[in-house]
Amino acid sequence: MLVEKTFDTGEVVLNYAEGPNNGPPILLIHGSLCRWEDFTHYFPQFTEKFHVYAIDTRGRGKSGRTPSKYHLRNIVRDIVTFIERVIGESTILLGHSEGGWIALWATQIKPENVSVLVILDAPISIDVLIAQVKEGSMRDGIQHIRPIVGRPTDEIMAILTKESPSKSSEAIKHDSISLSFADPKFLDLWSPERIEEYFENYHSWDFLKAVSCPIMLVQADPDMDALLSSDDVEKAIDYNPEIKHVIVEGVGHNLGMNIGEEPIDVGPILSFLNYHLF
Repeated sequence: MLVEKTFDTGEVVLNYAEGPNNGPPILLIHGSLCRWEDFTHYFPQFTEKFHVYAIDTRGRGKSGRTPSKYHLRNIVRDIVTFIERVIGESTILLGHSEGGWIALWATQIKPENVSVLVILDAPISIDVLIAQVKEGSMRDGIQHIRPIVGRPTDEIMAILTKESPSKSSEAIKHDSISLSFADPKFLDLWSPERIEEYFENYHSWDFLKAVSCPIMLVQADPDMDALLSSDDVEKAIDYNPEIKHVIVEGVGHNLGMNIGEEPIDVGPILSFLNYHLF
């Protein structure tokens, strides 16, 4: 359905997948320690009416490594360059988690490059997330996962299978490949001491206020492990009442995207895009 290709920005070689040209371009941007295949559940419906691109951000998937340059601004620059030199026209940006931050900043930098912005469960209040990395629940999770990132897939599979015996083998294999392909150096900036450096110059609320294209916020279930908080959503809509907001009940932060998980209904996203583009 999609064909893998590469693009050299001049600083890093990016791996990406491209579908048939069936309509307006849409670029899917994955979350931290993930890869383009995380959107596999989305492809059958999105490729029917759109020209789908899905990218491995630097240091993840099959894209090149830049050990000292994993700041958010570096990754955003890759996306801006990719849109301009590969896609070549105004593009729908759909970003999950870290991909949501990337998409928002890329939209602020070059608004003419983006037709519609869809943010999938990416927190907007970065100070809250930074506090979680420094001394909250995310700190423990990152410290736990860090020793296995970049190790051979079979070793990671054995560890994850032992830790999550009820999780499907298909899902464990998918996660294990993603973690194996990721550069461990990416997590250097996700330490309590350096997390603010990763977000340097990222001013999410200022960026959100500056965006003029249609925006959709897709929030995971707040009673599960959603990272986009209801407070963030309420504040965002106060800034821009035209923002479309959808809650996916009964589904956590991954929004059912990964292999082995029950896919979410992407109908509301498609309806939003159809309304603004067709």
